Amino acid sequence: MSTGIPIAGPPVAAGTLARLTPGGQLRLHTTASTHLIADVEGWFTGPDVPLTAGRTTVLENPATAAPLNDVVISDDGQIIAYVEDQATLHVWSPTLGEIRSFYNIGGIRDLRLSGDGSTLAAEYLQTFEHATGSIRVEQGGHLDVNHDISSWVPGTHQDIVVTGAGSRLRFGISGGTLNSSDSTLSLQVLQGGLLSGTWLHPGDNPNGTASITVDGPGSALAVRDFSVGHGTVDVRITNGATATAINGMQVGCCNTATPKTLLVRGTGSTLVVGDWPNTGGTFNFGFDGTGNTGTVDQGGSVTVNNNAYVGQRGTAALSILGEGSSFSTPFELTIGSADTGTRGTVSLADGAAATLGSLHLSGGPAATGTLTADHGSLAGVAHGVWVSEGGTLEILGGSALEINEYINLYGSAAAPATMLVSGAGSYSFGSGIAIGDWSPGSTGSLTLEDGATVFATNFVETRPRGTLAGTGTISGRMYHSGTLDPGSPLGALDFSEDLRMSGTATTSIQLGGTAPGSFDQLRAQGTLVLDGTLDLALANGFSPLAGQTFDIATSGPGRRFGEFSSVAGTDLGNHLALAVQYLSDRVTLVADTVTALEIDSPSLQVYNGFTEALTATASFASVAAQDVTGGVEWSSDDPDIATVAPDGRVT
Repeated sequence: MSTGIPIAGPPVAAGTLARLTPGGQLRLHTTASTHLIADVEGWFTGPDVPLTAGRTTVLENPATAAPLNDVVISDDGQIIAYVEDQATLHVWSPTLGEIRSFYNIGGIRDLRLSGDGSTLAAEYLQTFEHATGSIRVEQGGHLDVNHDISSWVPGTHQDIVVTGAGSRLRFGISGGTLNSSDSTLSLQVLQGGLLSGTWLHPGDNPNGTASITVDGPGSALAVRDFSVGHGTVDVRITNGATATAINGMQVGCCNTATPKTLLVRGTGSTLVVGDWPNTGGTFNFGFDGTGNTGTVDQGGSVTVNNNAYVGQRGTAALSILGEGSSFSTPFELTIGSADTGTRGTVSLADGAAATLGSLHLSGGPAATGTLTADHGSLAGVAHGVWVSEGGTLEILGGSALEINEYINLYGSAAAPATMLVSGAGSYSFGSGIAIGDWSPGSTGSLTLEDGATVFATNFVETRPRGTLAGTGTISGRMYHSGTLDPGSPLGALDFSEDLRMSGTATTSIQLGGTAPGSFDQLRAQGTLVLDGTLDLALANGFSPLAGQTFDIATSGPGRRFGEFSSVAGTDLGNHLALAVQYLSDRVTLVADTVTALEIDSPSLQVYNGFTEALTATASFASVAAQDVTGGVEWSSDDPDIATVAPDGRVT
């Protein structure tokens, strides 16, 4: 014989519990006897006691003559049963024999299980159409539903409460769903209660709304699959409660704009998703649609035992805030995607931390993926960080990024990959950073601001379409084949070791005055190897005077090698120009008077299809003559016959 329902509590109004299927029998069990109340054949009648709609009938335990609680038949044919502790209510089918109590309870209104040992086992529970129903399991009661708990009809409202230590609601024991479809669902697990089951799918139609609260120490929600779909859904895990979705959790679906919110709040409050190697056990926040927002704060935590996605095909913002709050996965966190309209954002702030296997920030011309740490920590990224098209990584306000491998910034001209490290105490530590790529069109940028530092155990490298800009320190070797643009907008980039340039490098230097900090500088403590193009410009309306000097690049003692292959922007007007002096430990610009300009060409004739290079050499009043080809403005009197490129090439 199966367990049934001991239900305790005061009488309730007629019309608020369950309708039995025709052909079933309603039995009342006590510890002493079984008393047949009524057969159920359309209208409810009974051989022992007549049951009349709207009338309360007091039943007695034949062994003790003690009254049992009410059995009420409502005007619309609903049965309400309240039975004292240790009683059991179940349905018996003449054709199937005794089955797991309440084979199919269609039309649940109010159901209450209260007290240790109070148990109901059912096959299905379904809330009545256009009705407001409730299920309450408390004080150690147990409700076991073999398949679905559903309230899918529009206009239906269902409240489910599991409260108190030892109280338990299980659904989908043999496979099934707790869903609310187009209806309204309020689900609360409180004060140490437990809700467990197979598939939890609240709000899985656009018109559905659901509120799910797991609150208090010991309160737990444990399901195989947690999917928040089309409707408006609010999920709260608070004050030390836990929620677990072993086969994965998905928030957002089907391009709907209805809001879905997730809150994990308070010390000990935990959301656990996934169970590797179950490949379906991912955390997908913002799988689709818009309005997906999540907050983890006041010491709450999210642990994902598989890959995690934020904004995979929709828009999603996840914020981890405050000391002790955390997000972790030993696998990859992917923020954003290339799908048009995707917006994925993760924020770490005010002492929050994230521990990741790897990180991928992705977007496109019309999509973005952003991670911002502001007084937060990404301490412990086991593998690499990839920032691709439209991706942005920001380390701000004293935050830290610590990884075991490389950071790769590979974007495109239409959607660059960007990284910003800003603020005193902000730093990135890892094997190194690759900025841009060697392939055409692959762009990336790294900007340092306000004393930030990048530590590299191997090296930092700007590739031909990569840019390093700002003010701060590169602690490690620096290889420069892209663009260096120190200053924000003016100032110095420091390099604790070597700075080595290649022929594809461009170094941009602005002069806004003579005082330190009013012009750009590159300061290497180790070896400085020069090559590529030096591109000079004036800023803030500054006009150098003859004799003024600017140390734009420095090295360790006697460790400056090479020269720039070309220099642009040297002409200051009024017969003044910037001359470049190469010393053993520095590169100095000198504002000097041009006394002569000589143009040289290997040949006076240029044949169709061929190119000749013009060279301009300037003589100065106080420094040695030098090549100023890149600083001369070239033009042709007749472009139909020949053209002259900015570098002096004639075609």
